[in-house]
Amino acid sequence: IDDVSFSLDNFIRKTEKDFRNVNNDLDDLATDFKGTVRKLKQGISDLEQLTQTLDKRLKEIEDLELIQEEKVEAAEND
Repeated sequence: IDDVSFSLDNFIRKTEKDFRNVNNDLDDLATDFKGTVRKLKQGISDLEQLTQTLDKRLKEIEDLELIQEEKVEAAEND
């Protein structure tokens, strides 16, 4: 009975330690996941801002082309 009790106590200690380790690992994963989500959100925000900037620059280039075409037409008409 003493051997069984000793084995059971060891099993309980080891099992509790394993559960603590698993909980610690889960906490670490949750922290890593939150950091990854934060980085992804920032990356998406950066891409959205870049897209807006590129759209604005494209519009400026298109407008510039129209202005240049109008100048050519005006020069041809003079």
